[in-house]
Amino acid sequence: MYKLFIAARYLKSRPISFVTIVGIFLSVGALIVVISVMSGFLRDTKAFIRGTMADIVVVPRYEMKLAGDGEMVQTAPRDFDKIYRIIGDVDGVKSYSPRFRLPALIRRSDGFDTYRGVTDLNHFMVEALGIDVVKESEVTNLKAYLGDLEDKSLQVENVDDPLYLPEDQRCEEFYLSDYPTILIGEGRCRNFSLRKGDVITLVTLDEATAEKALQGSEIKPFEQNFFVAGAFRSGHYKFDRGTVVLELDQSRRWVSAENGLSEIYVSVHDYKSRGNEIAADIAMALQKEGVIASVETWEKRNEVYLGAVENERTILGFILCFFIIIATFNVFATTSMMVTDRTKDIGILVSMGATSSGILGIFMTCGILMWLIGSTFGSIAGYLFADNINGVNAFLEKVFGVTIFREDIYTFKEIPTEINAYFIGATLLGTFLLCLFFSFIPALRASLMDPVETLRHE
Repeated sequence: MYKLFIAARYLKSRPISFVTIVGIFLSVGALIVVISVMSGFLRDTKAFIRGTMADIVVVPRYEMKLAGDGEMVQTAPRDFDKIYRIIGDVDGVKSYSPRFRLPALIRRSDGFDTYRGVTDLNHFMVEALGIDVVKESEVTNLKAYLGDLEDKSLQVENVDDPLYLPEDQRCEEFYLSDYPTILIGEGRCRNFSLRKGDVITLVTLDEATAEKALQGSEIKPFEQNFFVAGAFRSGHYKFDRGTVVLELDQSRRWVSAENGLSEIYVSVHDYKSRGNEIAADIAMALQKEGVIASVETWEKRNEVYLGAVENERTILGFILCFFIIIATFNVFATTSMMVTDRTKDIGILVSMGATSSGILGIFMTCGILMWLIGSTFGSIAGYLFADNINGVNAFLEKVFGVTIFREDIYTFKEIPTEINAYFIGATLLGTFLLCLFFSFIPALRASLMDPVETLRHE
Protein backbone atom coordinates (compact mmCIF):
# COMPACT_ATOMS: atom_id res chain seq x y z
CA MET A 1 0.00 0.00 0.00
CA TYR A 2 2.91 2.33 0.76
CA LYS A 3 4.03 2.00 -2.86
CA LEU A 4 0.80 3.52 -4.13
CA PHE A 5 0.92 6.30 -1.52
CA ILE A 6 4.53 7.26 -2.32
CA ALA A 7 3.96 7.02 -6.10
CA ALA A 8 0.95 9.36 -5.84
CA ARG A 9 3.01 11.84 -3.80
CA TYR A 10 5.81 11.79 -6.39
CA LEU A 11 3.35 12.40 -9.23
CA LYS A 12 1.69 15.27 -7.38
CA SER A 13 5.03 16.92 -6.65
CA ARG A 14 6.06 17.00 -10.34
CA PRO A 15 3.67 19.03 -12.54
CA ILE A 16 5.41 17.66 -15.65
CA SER A 17 3.67 14.34 -14.98
CA PHE A 18 0.33 15.99 -15.76
CA VAL A 19 1.64 16.90 -19.21
CA THR A 20 2.28 13.20 -19.79
CA ILE A 21 -1.23 12.36 -18.58
CA VAL A 22 -2.74 14.94 -20.94
CA GLY A 23 -0.71 13.51 -23.83
CA ILE A 24 -2.05 10.01 -23.16
CA PHE A 25 -5.57 11.43 -22.75
CA LEU A 26 -5.49 13.22 -26.13
CA SER A 27 -3.86 10.42 -28.11
CA VAL A 28 -6.19 7.70 -26.80
CA GLY A 29 -9.27 9.88 -27.33
CA ALA A 30 -8.22 10.88 -30.86
CA LEU A 31 -7.56 7.27 -31.87
CA ILE A 32 -10.98 6.12 -30.63
CA VAL A 33 -12.80 8.98 -32.42
CA VAL A 34 -10.99 8.57 -35.74
CA ILE A 35 -11.33 4.79 -35.89
CA SER A 36 -14.99 4.99 -34.84
CA VAL A 37 -15.76 7.49 -37.63
CA MET A 38 -13.80 5.56 -40.28
CA SER A 39 -15.48 2.31 -39.19
CA GLY A 40 -18.83 4.06 -39.54
CA PHE A 41 -17.91 5.22 -43.03
CA LEU A 42 -16.88 1.68 -43.99
CA ARG A 43 -20.07 0.19 -42.52
CA ASP A 44 -22.39 2.64 -44.27
CA THR A 45 -20.46 2.44 -47.53
CA LYS A 46 -20.88 -1.32 -47.48
CA ALA A 47 -24.58 -0.89 -46.71
CA PHE A 48 -25.11 1.51 -49.63
CA ILE A 49 -23.21 -0.67 -52.10
CA ARG A 50 -24.87 -3.82 -50.82
CA GLY A 51 -28.30 -2.24 -51.16
CA THR A 52 -27.81 -1.61 -54.89
CA MET A 53 -26.47 -5.12 -55.44
CA ALA A 54 -27.50 -8.67 -54.72
CA ASP A 55 -25.51 -11.20 -52.71
CA ILE A 56 -24.07 -12.79 -55.84
CA VAL A 57 -23.73 -11.51 -59.42
CA VAL A 58 -23.69 -13.94 -62.37
CA VAL A 59 -22.48 -12.51 -65.69
CA PRO A 60 -22.95 -14.82 -68.74
CA ARG A 61 -19.93 -14.59 -71.02
CA TYR A 62 -19.72 -14.44 -74.80
CA GLU A 63 -18.47 -17.49 -76.62
CA MET A 64 -16.16 -17.53 -79.64
CA LYS A 65 -17.42 -19.71 -82.51
CA LEU A 66 -16.21 -20.39 -86.02
CA ALA A 67 -18.48 -18.90 -88.70
CA GLY A 68 -19.09 -20.39 -92.14
CA ASP A 69 -16.49 -18.16 -93.77
CA GLY A 70 -13.85 -19.30 -91.28
CA GLU A 71 -14.00 -16.12 -89.20
CA MET A 72 -14.25 -16.27 -85.42
CA VAL A 73 -17.35 -14.45 -84.13
CA GLN A 74 -18.74 -13.74 -80.68
CA THR A 75 -22.08 -15.24 -79.75
CA ALA A 76 -24.04 -14.56 -76.60
CA PRO A 77 -25.79 -17.37 -74.70
CA ARG A 78 -29.46 -17.59 -75.66
CA ASP A 79 -30.97 -20.25 -73.43
CA PHE A 80 -31.49 -18.04 -70.40
CA ASP A 81 -34.25 -20.24 -69.01
CA LYS A 82 -31.63 -22.94 -68.67
CA ILE A 83 -29.34 -20.58 -66.78
CA TYR A 84 -32.19 -19.53 -64.45
CA ARG A 85 -33.02 -23.18 -63.77
CA ILE A 86 -29.41 -24.06 -62.96
CA ILE A 87 -29.07 -21.13 -60.55
CA GLY A 88 -32.43 -21.79 -58.90
CA ASP A 89 -31.53 -25.44 -58.25
CA VAL A 90 -28.39 -24.61 -56.27
CA ASP A 91 -28.83 -25.20 -52.54
CA GLY A 92 -29.07 -21.93 -50.61
CA VAL A 93 -30.33 -19.74 -53.47
CA LYS A 94 -33.39 -17.72 -52.42
CA SER A 95 -34.25 -15.74 -55.57
CA TYR A 96 -32.72 -14.21 -58.69
CA SER A 97 -33.38 -11.27 -61.01
CA PRO A 98 -32.22 -10.75 -64.63
CA ARG A 99 -30.82 -7.38 -65.69
CA PHE A 100 -30.05 -5.73 -69.03
CA ARG A 101 -27.62 -2.80 -69.11
CA LEU A 102 -27.15 -0.25 -71.89
CA PRO A 103 -24.87 2.80 -71.96
CA ALA A 104 -26.86 5.88 -73.02
CA LEU A 105 -26.94 9.66 -73.28
CA ILE A 106 -29.75 11.52 -71.53
CA ARG A 107 -31.40 14.85 -72.34
CA ARG A 108 -34.68 16.60 -71.68
CA SER A 109 -37.28 16.57 -74.42
CA ASP A 110 -39.00 19.94 -73.92
CA GLY A 111 -36.44 22.16 -75.55
CA PHE A 112 -34.59 22.82 -72.28
CA ASP A 113 -30.94 23.63 -72.99
CA THR A 114 -29.18 20.99 -70.92
CA TYR A 115 -25.79 21.98 -72.37
CA ARG A 116 -25.97 25.46 -70.91
CA GLY A 117 -22.92 26.01 -68.75
CA VAL A 118 -21.86 22.35 -68.97
CA THR A 119 -18.64 21.23 -70.62
CA ASP A 120 -18.30 17.68 -69.26
CA LEU A 121 -19.88 15.02 -71.49
CA ASN A 122 -20.00 12.63 -68.53
CA HIS A 123 -22.77 14.84 -67.16
CA PHE A 124 -25.07 13.33 -69.81
CA MET A 125 -23.85 9.74 -69.73
CA VAL A 126 -25.95 7.21 -67.84
CA GLU A 127 -26.47 3.49 -67.67
CA ALA A 128 -29.97 2.40 -68.66
CA LEU A 129 -30.80 -0.55 -66.42
CA GLY A 130 -33.62 -2.85 -67.47
CA ILE A 131 -35.08 -4.84 -64.55
CA ASP A 132 -37.91 -7.17 -63.67
CA VAL A 133 -39.53 -5.00 -60.98
CA VAL A 134 -41.01 -7.88 -58.98
CA LYS A 135 -37.85 -9.99 -58.92
CA GLU A 136 -35.58 -6.99 -58.41
CA SER A 137 -37.36 -6.12 -55.17
CA GLU A 138 -36.53 -9.62 -53.90
CA VAL A 139 -32.77 -9.23 -54.32
CA THR A 140 -32.06 -5.50 -53.76
CA ASN A 141 -33.40 -2.64 -51.64
CA LEU A 142 -35.25 -1.04 -54.54
CA LYS A 143 -38.45 -0.40 -52.56
CA ALA A 144 -36.55 1.35 -49.77
CA TYR A 145 -34.77 3.63 -52.25
CA LEU A 146 -38.07 4.64 -53.84
CA GLY A 147 -39.36 5.98 -50.54
CA ASP A 148 -36.16 7.53 -49.13
CA LEU A 149 -36.35 10.84 -51.01
CA GLU A 150 -35.65 14.37 -49.84
CA ASP A 151 -38.14 15.75 -52.40
CA LYS A 152 -41.35 13.82 -51.75
CA SER A 153 -42.96 15.24 -54.90
CA LEU A 154 -40.72 12.89 -56.90
CA GLN A 155 -41.93 9.78 -55.06
CA VAL A 156 -43.56 7.07 -57.18
CA GLU A 157 -47.27 6.35 -56.92
CA ASN A 158 -46.81 2.75 -55.80
CA VAL A 159 -43.54 1.14 -54.69
CA ASP A 160 -44.88 -2.27 -55.76
CA ASP A 161 -45.39 -0.92 -59.29
CA PRO A 162 -42.91 1.96 -59.45
CA LEU A 163 -43.02 2.41 -63.21
CA TYR A 164 -46.75 3.23 -63.18
CA LEU A 165 -47.59 6.87 -63.94
CA PRO A 166 -51.21 8.13 -63.98
CA GLU A 167 -52.20 9.89 -67.19
CA ASP A 168 -53.16 13.09 -65.37
CA GLN A 169 -49.53 13.50 -64.23
CA ARG A 170 -48.09 13.57 -67.74
CA CYS A 171 -46.73 16.89 -68.96
CA GLU A 172 -49.15 18.76 -71.23
CA GLU A 173 -46.83 18.88 -74.24
CA PHE A 174 -46.63 15.06 -74.50
CA TYR A 175 -49.96 14.21 -72.87
CA LEU A 176 -51.22 12.06 -75.76
CA SER A 177 -47.90 10.29 -76.33
CA ASP A 178 -47.63 6.60 -75.54
CA TYR A 179 -44.10 6.68 -74.14
CA PRO A 180 -42.85 4.09 -71.64
CA THR A 181 -41.85 5.19 -68.14
CA ILE A 182 -38.53 5.40 -66.36
CA LEU A 183 -37.05 6.00 -62.89
CA ILE A 184 -34.21 8.47 -62.39
CA GLY A 185 -31.92 9.18 -59.44
CA GLU A 186 -33.00 12.13 -57.33
CA GLY A 187 -29.69 13.92 -57.86
CA ARG A 188 -30.01 13.57 -61.62
CA CYS A 189 -33.57 14.92 -61.46
CA ARG A 190 -32.23 17.93 -59.62
CA ASN A 191 -29.52 18.48 -62.25
CA PHE A 192 -32.06 18.57 -65.08
CA SER A 193 -34.90 20.20 -63.09
CA LEU A 194 -37.08 17.15 -63.77
CA ARG A 195 -40.49 16.54 -62.21
CA LYS A 196 -42.82 13.56 -62.40
CA GLY A 197 -44.46 13.39 -65.82
CA ASP A 198 -41.63 15.19 -67.64
CA VAL A 199 -40.19 13.54 -70.72
CA ILE A 200 -36.54 12.65 -71.23
CA THR A 201 -34.79 11.15 -74.24
CA LEU A 202 -32.26 8.34 -74.10
CA VAL A 203 -29.92 7.58 -76.99
CA THR A 204 -27.91 4.36 -77.17
CA LEU A 205 -26.18 1.91 -79.47
CA ASP A 206 -26.48 -1.85 -79.32
CA GLU A 207 -23.32 -3.95 -79.65
CA ALA A 208 -23.68 -4.60 -83.37
CA THR A 209 -24.22 -0.90 -84.11
CA ALA A 210 -21.33 0.09 -81.89
CA GLU A 211 -19.07 -2.31 -83.78
CA LYS A 212 -20.11 -0.72 -87.09
CA ALA A 213 -19.28 2.71 -85.64
CA LEU A 214 -15.79 1.52 -84.79
CA GLN A 215 -15.38 0.29 -88.35
CA GLY A 216 -16.37 3.70 -89.73
CA SER A 217 -19.71 2.58 -91.17
CA GLU A 218 -22.80 4.75 -91.15
CA ILE A 219 -24.93 4.08 -88.09
CA LYS A 220 -28.33 4.98 -86.74
CA PRO A 221 -28.52 5.14 -82.95
CA PHE A 222 -31.53 3.96 -80.97
CA GLU A 223 -33.52 6.85 -79.52
CA GLN A 224 -36.45 6.59 -77.16
CA ASN A 225 -38.56 9.05 -75.15
CA PHE A 226 -39.65 8.19 -71.60
CA PHE A 227 -42.02 9.67 -69.05
CA VAL A 228 -40.40 10.18 -65.63
CA ALA A 229 -42.44 8.03 -63.25
CA GLY A 230 -40.48 9.08 -60.18
CA ALA A 231 -37.08 9.08 -58.53
CA PHE A 232 -34.98 6.88 -56.26
CA ARG A 233 -32.22 7.62 -53.75
CA SER A 234 -29.86 4.89 -52.62
CA GLY A 235 -27.18 7.15 -51.14
CA HIS A 236 -24.60 5.57 -53.45
CA TYR A 237 -23.39 8.53 -55.50
CA LYS A 238 -22.28 6.62 -58.60
CA PHE A 239 -25.50 4.62 -58.80
CA ASP A 240 -27.83 7.57 -58.17
CA ARG A 241 -26.17 9.91 -60.65
CA GLY A 242 -25.25 7.35 -63.29
CA THR A 243 -28.24 4.99 -63.51
CA VAL A 244 -31.77 5.18 -64.89
CA VAL A 245 -34.18 2.29 -64.38
CA LEU A 246 -36.71 0.95 -66.89
CA GLU A 247 -38.71 -2.21 -67.41
CA LEU A 248 -36.66 -5.20 -68.63
CA ASP A 249 -38.80 -6.06 -71.68
CA GLN A 250 -38.97 -2.41 -72.68
CA SER A 251 -35.16 -2.10 -72.62
CA ARG A 252 -34.90 -5.16 -74.85
CA ARG A 253 -37.48 -3.87 -77.34
CA TRP A 254 -35.72 -0.53 -77.43
CA VAL A 255 -32.64 -2.03 -79.12
CA SER A 256 -34.39 -5.05 -80.69
CA ALA A 257 -32.64 -7.50 -78.37
CA GLU A 258 -35.47 -9.76 -77.26
CA ASN A 259 -33.07 -12.07 -75.41
CA GLY A 260 -30.78 -9.35 -74.10
CA LEU A 261 -29.19 -10.14 -70.71
CA SER A 262 -26.23 -8.51 -69.02
CA GLU A 263 -26.22 -10.14 -65.60
CA ILE A 264 -28.27 -12.05 -63.06
CA TYR A 265 -28.54 -10.87 -59.47
CA VAL A 266 -28.86 -13.72 -56.98
CA SER A 267 -30.08 -13.54 -53.39
CA VAL A 268 -29.13 -16.37 -51.02
CA HIS A 269 -29.96 -17.66 -47.56
CA ASP A 270 -27.36 -17.05 -44.82
CA TYR A 271 -24.94 -15.05 -46.98
CA LYS A 272 -22.67 -14.21 -44.05
CA SER A 273 -21.62 -17.81 -43.42
CA ARG A 274 -22.31 -19.44 -46.80
CA GLY A 275 -22.01 -16.67 -49.40
CA ASN A 276 -18.67 -17.72 -50.89
CA GLU A 277 -19.64 -21.38 -50.76
CA ILE A 278 -22.92 -20.80 -52.66
CA ALA A 279 -21.13 -18.64 -55.25
CA ALA A 280 -18.66 -21.47 -55.86
CA ASP A 281 -21.55 -23.97 -56.13
CA ILE A 282 -23.30 -21.77 -58.73
CA ALA A 283 -20.10 -21.47 -60.78
CA MET A 284 -19.57 -25.23 -60.65
CA ALA A 285 -23.18 -25.98 -61.61
CA LEU A 286 -23.02 -23.63 -64.61
CA GLN A 287 -19.70 -25.08 -65.70
CA LYS A 288 -21.06 -28.64 -65.59
CA GLU A 289 -23.88 -27.57 -67.93
CA GLY A 290 -21.44 -25.93 -70.32
CA VAL A 291 -22.44 -22.35 -69.47
CA ILE A 292 -19.58 -19.87 -69.45
CA ALA A 293 -20.21 -17.24 -66.78
CA SER A 294 -18.45 -15.12 -64.20
CA VAL A 295 -19.75 -15.59 -60.63
CA GLU A 296 -18.77 -13.13 -57.90
CA THR A 297 -20.05 -12.09 -54.49
CA TRP A 298 -20.91 -8.40 -54.08
CA GLU A 299 -17.89 -7.91 -51.83
CA LYS A 300 -15.53 -9.45 -54.38
CA ARG A 301 -16.99 -7.28 -57.13
CA ASN A 302 -16.41 -4.10 -55.09
CA GLU A 303 -13.24 -5.15 -53.29
CA VAL A 304 -11.15 -2.31 -54.75
CA TYR A 305 -13.56 0.42 -53.59
CA LEU A 306 -14.19 -1.15 -50.19
CA GLY A 307 -10.50 -1.90 -49.81
CA ALA A 308 -9.67 1.77 -50.37
CA VAL A 309 -11.95 2.87 -47.51
CA GLU A 310 -10.60 0.16 -45.21
CA ASN A 311 -7.03 1.06 -46.16
CA GLU A 312 -7.67 4.71 -45.20
CA ARG A 313 -8.91 3.55 -41.80
CA THR A 314 -5.79 1.43 -41.33
CA ILE A 315 -3.42 4.23 -42.33
CA LEU A 316 -5.06 6.77 -40.02
CA GLY A 317 -5.05 4.27 -37.15
CA PHE A 318 -1.38 3.48 -37.80
CA ILE A 319 -0.43 7.18 -37.76
CA LEU A 320 -2.36 7.83 -34.54
CA CYS A 321 -0.66 4.85 -32.91
CA PHE A 322 2.60 6.76 -33.28
CA PHE A 323 1.06 9.60 -31.27
CA ILE A 324 0.26 7.09 -28.52
CA ILE A 325 3.85 5.82 -28.61
CA ILE A 326 5.14 9.39 -28.31
CA ALA A 327 2.73 10.13 -25.46
CA THR A 328 3.70 6.98 -23.56
CA PHE A 329 7.40 7.65 -24.17
CA ASN A 330 6.89 10.72 -21.99
CA VAL A 331 6.26 8.23 -19.18
CA PHE A 332 9.90 7.17 -19.56
CA ALA A 333 11.14 10.78 -19.44
CA THR A 334 8.93 11.70 -16.49
CA THR A 335 9.82 8.58 -14.48
CA SER A 336 13.53 9.03 -15.24
CA MET A 337 13.42 12.59 -13.87
CA MET A 338 11.63 11.31 -10.77
CA VAL A 339 14.34 8.73 -10.16
CA THR A 340 17.05 11.38 -10.53
CA ASP A 341 15.30 13.85 -8.23
CA ARG A 342 14.44 11.21 -5.62
CA THR A 343 17.82 9.51 -5.42
CA LYS A 344 18.29 10.45 -1.77
CA ASP A 345 14.73 9.36 -0.97
CA ILE A 346 15.54 5.97 -2.47
CA GLY A 347 18.47 5.61 -0.07
CA ILE A 348 16.29 6.54 2.90
CA LEU A 349 13.59 4.06 1.89
CA VAL A 350 16.18 1.28 1.54
CA SER A 351 17.67 2.10 4.95
CA MET A 352 14.14 1.84 6.40
CA GLY A 353 13.80 -1.68 5.01
CA ALA A 354 12.43 -1.19 1.47
CA THR A 355 13.54 -3.97 -0.87
CA SER A 356 14.75 -3.61 -4.46
CA SER A 357 11.40 -4.96 -5.67
CA GLY A 358 9.65 -2.39 -3.50
CA ILE A 359 11.62 0.47 -5.09
CA LEU A 360 10.90 -1.02 -8.52
CA GLY A 361 7.20 -1.17 -7.68
CA ILE A 362 7.05 2.48 -6.54
CA PHE A 363 8.29 3.92 -9.83
CA MET A 364 6.41 1.42 -11.97
CA THR A 365 3.28 2.44 -10.06
CA CYS A 366 3.98 6.04 -11.14
CA GLY A 367 3.84 4.92 -14.78
CA ILE A 368 0.71 2.85 -14.20
CA LEU A 369 -1.03 5.77 -12.49
CA MET A 370 -0.23 8.07 -15.43
CA TRP A 371 -1.67 5.42 -17.77
CA LEU A 372 -4.72 4.83 -15.62
CA ILE A 373 -5.69 8.50 -15.36
CA GLY A 374 -4.86 9.48 -18.95
CA SER A 375 -6.28 6.45 -20.76
CA THR A 376 -9.42 6.20 -18.61
CA PHE A 377 -10.45 9.80 -19.18
CA GLY A 378 -9.23 9.62 -22.79
CA SER A 379 -11.38 6.59 -23.60
CA ILE A 380 -14.43 8.13 -21.92
CA ALA A 381 -13.94 11.43 -23.77
CA GLY A 382 -13.31 9.62 -27.06
CA TYR A 383 -16.45 7.53 -26.65
CA LEU A 384 -18.63 10.53 -25.77
CA PHE A 385 -17.18 12.63 -28.61
CA ALA A 386 -17.69 9.88 -31.19
CA ASP A 387 -21.19 9.14 -29.92
CA ASN A 388 -22.19 12.82 -30.13
CA ILE A 389 -20.07 13.88 -33.09
CA ASN A 390 -23.05 15.10 -35.12
CA GLY A 391 -24.07 17.39 -32.27
CA VAL A 392 -20.51 18.71 -32.11
CA ASN A 393 -20.55 19.25 -35.88
CA ALA A 394 -23.85 21.18 -35.65
CA PHE A 395 -22.46 23.33 -32.82
CA LEU A 396 -19.32 24.22 -34.78
CA GLU A 397 -21.36 25.11 -37.85
CA LYS A 398 -23.74 27.28 -35.85
CA VAL A 399 -21.18 29.10 -33.68
CA PHE A 400 -18.13 29.32 -35.95
CA GLY A 401 -19.67 28.78 -39.39
CA VAL A 402 -17.25 25.93 -40.06
CA THR A 403 -18.57 23.12 -42.27
CA ILE A 404 -16.80 19.90 -41.30
CA PHE A 405 -19.15 17.43 -42.98
CA ARG A 406 -20.91 17.98 -46.33
CA GLU A 407 -23.81 15.69 -47.16
CA ASP A 408 -23.64 16.50 -50.88
CA ILE A 409 -20.14 15.02 -51.08
CA TYR A 410 -20.50 11.90 -48.94
CA THR A 411 -24.25 11.29 -49.55
CA PHE A 412 -24.60 10.43 -45.84
CA LYS A 413 -27.29 12.31 -43.91
CA GLU A 414 -24.96 12.57 -40.91
CA ILE A 415 -21.45 11.61 -39.87
CA PRO A 416 -21.53 7.82 -39.43
CA THR A 417 -19.82 6.26 -36.41
CA GLU A 418 -19.33 2.71 -35.19
CA ILE A 419 -17.90 2.45 -31.69
CA ASN A 420 -16.27 -0.90 -31.07
CA ALA A 421 -15.84 -1.91 -27.42
CA TYR A 422 -13.20 -4.51 -28.37
CA PHE A 423 -11.11 -1.84 -30.10
CA ILE A 424 -11.34 0.46 -27.07
CA GLY A 425 -10.23 -2.44 -24.89
CA ALA A 426 -7.33 -3.22 -27.24
CA THR A 427 -6.30 0.47 -27.20
CA LEU A 428 -6.29 0.52 -23.39
CA LEU A 429 -4.32 -2.71 -23.22
CA GLY A 430 -1.74 -1.53 -25.77
CA THR A 431 -1.30 1.79 -23.97
CA PHE A 432 -0.93 -0.04 -20.64
CA LEU A 433 1.82 -2.31 -21.99
CA LEU A 434 3.70 0.68 -23.45
CA CYS A 435 3.47 2.61 -20.17
CA LEU A 436 4.58 -0.50 -18.28
CA PHE A 437 7.60 -0.91 -20.56
CA PHE A 438 8.65 2.75 -20.50
CA SER A 439 8.31 2.99 -16.70
CA PHE A 440 10.14 -0.30 -16.10
CA ILE A 441 13.50 0.94 -17.41
CA PRO A 442 13.99 3.89 -15.01
CA ALA A 443 12.32 1.91 -12.20
CA LEU A 444 14.83 -0.89 -12.68
CA ARG A 445 17.67 1.64 -12.54
CA ALA A 446 16.30 2.96 -9.26
CA SER A 447 16.01 -0.53 -7.75
CA LEU A 448 19.67 -1.31 -8.57
CA MET A 449 21.13 1.83 -6.95
CA ASP A 450 23.70 1.45 -4.19
CA PRO A 451 21.97 2.64 -0.97
CA VAL A 452 25.21 4.13 0.42
CA GLU A 453 25.76 6.21 -2.70
CA THR A 454 22.14 7.35 -2.76
CA LEU A 455 22.37 8.63 0.86
CA ARG A 456 25.42 10.69 -0.10
CA HIS A 457 23.56 12.19 -3.08
CA GLU A 458 23.01 15.95 -3.00
